[in-house]
Amino acid sequence: MNEPLPAFPFPRQHPLRPPPELVRRLQDAPVSQVRLAGGQTVWLVLGHADVRALLTDARISADSTRPGFPPIGPSGANPALRTFPRRDAPEHTAQRRMLAAEFSPERVEALRPEVRRIGHGLIDAMLKRTPPVDFVECVALPLPTLVISALLGVPYEDRELFHGFEAAVMSLDPAESARGTREELDYLDRLVARKERQPEDDLIGRLIVEQVRPGAMARDELVRVVRTLLSAGHESTANMTALSVLSLLLDPRALRQLRGNPGNVGDAVYELLRLHSIFHLFSPRVATADITIGGHTIRAGDGVVLSLLGANHDPRAFPDPERLDFSRDARQQVALGFGAHHCLGQGLARMELAEILPMVFERIPTLRLAVPFEALRFRSDRATYGVYALPVTWYPA
Repeated sequence: MNEPLPAFPFPRQHPLRPPPELVRRLQDAPVSQVRLAGGQTVWLVLGHADVRALLTDARISADSTRPGFPPIGPSGANPALRTFPRRDAPEHTAQRRMLAAEFSPERVEALRPEVRRIGHGLIDAMLKRTPPVDFVECVALPLPTLVISALLGVPYEDRELFHGFEAAVMSLDPAESARGTREELDYLDRLVARKERQPEDDLIGRLIVEQVRPGAMARDELVRVVRTLLSAGHESTANMTALSVLSLLLDPRALRQLRGNPGNVGDAVYELLRLHSIFHLFSPRVATADITIGGHTIRAGDGVVLSLLGANHDPRAFPDPERLDFSRDARQQVALGFGAHHCLGQGLARMELAEILPMVFERIPTLRLAVPFEALRFRSDRATYGVYALPVTWYPA
């Protein structure tokens, strides 16, 4: 008699380490079948080489409307969120091309002085407060929110609104996610309507003039694209910033590595991305043809979950993977995807992290946790992993 398939996602035992079952399967069953909460059976692929191979395989589809696509994470379970990350070529290619210039290396580099200015301003404001304070509230969340709001043309003063929308959207509860989606799309629809009357020099305004008015992009598609960029532009970076600061506070050796080699901060960011892999459930896909991998045949129509967390903790690619080691070459990590569907804004996210992390510990060298580690609450119930709050304190300067 066949044993029942294990339920996925697997539970963690330690909030900063992968689930033990995932680690075990990396060794014993890097390609296997699991059962999702809704009852669907899918293939779980964990190994670094296999995940990267399938992320570039034309027989694997990111189209969430295809039968068999795993309803995991908001964009998989909620069709109202479907936009270019959940489409295949040529739709995906065409829409991504419309946005590529906004996130080009040149554009990201041009934003660096502003990111630096915002970072210093947020730390100045934090230091004026009486500790303990919440680092997420003071720095980790407002930094990327300010940057992506200005880039898109979304009013920063509405941040409490869209933070609330996103908290619901990113829930693994389909009903809560659907509610947040409706409210956020309604808000952005009203914003786009205002900007249609008088476009401004921001991403929304440029897309209205260059894409919507000529008929290259539908208006409702613009609303969904803006939601995707707004979410990805602040949610992932905010969580990565808080988790990175937490890791450095817990690991004095790694913090010394960072401080001792500030020119290596780019590589340190790759390693932190690898370690935390905040899209801890992604990436969902569906096979469009039979594929043999890891001694198994994935049939056309089978749902597939490519585990970015598993790939980034594969000891065959990253020896001693639970160790934070800034001397490691982690540029082959897949925390923000790989191949044609890699995160469009990953260059911006890496730049923000590379600016704020050294700045925090240079400006506040005595920074430390204000509560026991066990008191922290982690976002295991969200599609992007993180910490809800990070209470910190410091000695007087």
